[in-house]
Amino acid sequence: MDQFKVDMTGISQTWDAIMLHLAAFWNSIHLSHTEKVWLWIGVGLVVIVLALRWRWRYWKRMGEAILVPGAIGPKPNILARIVRYLVLGRLFVRIHMGKVKVIGRRNLWYNGRLVTWGPHFSYLDDGPIMVRFYKIRPMRYFVAREEAIGNRERVAKLRGFAGTAGRFAESLRTPLLAFTGGIVVDRGDHNATAAALRAAIEAMDRDENASFGVFPEGKTRPAAQLVVENFFTGALKLIKRIKRQPLRRHFPLFRKPMPDAILPWAPLYRIAPEPESFWHRFIVYKLGIKNFRKRPGGYLVEVIAVFGTPIPVDEFGDDLDAEKAKLVNRIDRFRRHAIAAGKHFDNVPGEDGSPTRAPSDIGYGY
Repeated sequence: MDQFKVDMTGISQTWDAIMLHLAAFWNSIHLSHTEKVWLWIGVGLVVIVLALRWRWRYWKRMGEAILVPGAIGPKPNILARIVRYLVLGRLFVRIHMGKVKVIGRRNLWYNGRLVTWGPHFSYLDDGPIMVRFYKIRPMRYFVAREEAIGNRERVAKLRGFAGTAGRFAESLRTPLLAFTGGIVVDRGDHNATAAALRAAIEAMDRDENASFGVFPEGKTRPAAQLVVENFFTGALKLIKRIKRQPLRRHFPLFRKPMPDAILPWAPLYRIAPEPESFWHRFIVYKLGIKNFRKRPGGYLVEVIAVFGTPIPVDEFGDDLDAEKAKLVNRIDRFRRHAIAAGKHFDNVPGEDGSPTRAPSDIGYGY
């Protein structure tokens, strides 16, 4: 113990000597107080730039790593979840789509892990809406390999500002996916798809409190129809295979914990031939940005998102195809409810009880 005290004393004396030398060097610099303040600001900025450069290189490596089938990126921390919510869920949605009306908002406060189940009409619309209403809840999600890689060849041919902006945006794809918890799935390779499902199960088991965002159709289908055969059972397999976590109350709210559940939801997009709001018309006609909120068939003028009551995993039977048909019909009822709630809709289509083909107007072009 005495030897330990002597060693610690020697280290302390060495540190004090270093600090005295640094103080003497600083005082020997003939600068005014203002110049020294600016010097410290410059040093701080250099340190920040170097730190950001180091982190960028790290996430760039992680982005390339998650392209391997079955690869899992680091667990998204609180900073990643805040960035995901503010940048993609709030800023992007507000600019790209405008205001979003929500039906069933209280279902989003479910105190348990959720696996989303809903149609997939547009990569740039459905995903950001789901991210927005998950807020900063811990979350993983699937993303198609071709959407993760992007179209680099097309962007490389662009020139001028469009080319610079396009290449910068493409360079952000995979690092942002790794930063926010994305898992890449290759839809054209059965083995790679199975590896992605195993990776999702492993990630949810490892993260413990993470929910999962998935579109069971596997790809975008802008045909404005819900067809049971187009939906896969991967989301149901995911929630039935993940390890059950102990139900504990957590600080600071100590809310009653709930079991893992499927969250059925559906977006509804209304397309009009011309912009309707003042700012939308101003941007399109006065500023000349003709493609602002442009969609197939016109301009996006209204968005309604319907979130149903979460369905605990214990309520699902072993026949996944039958459970899938029930979920698709439930989503179709959400569509009808959203149409009835929309102030611009005059008619609600008649009821269709067919479980194999349920016509839907949730998507574009209704």
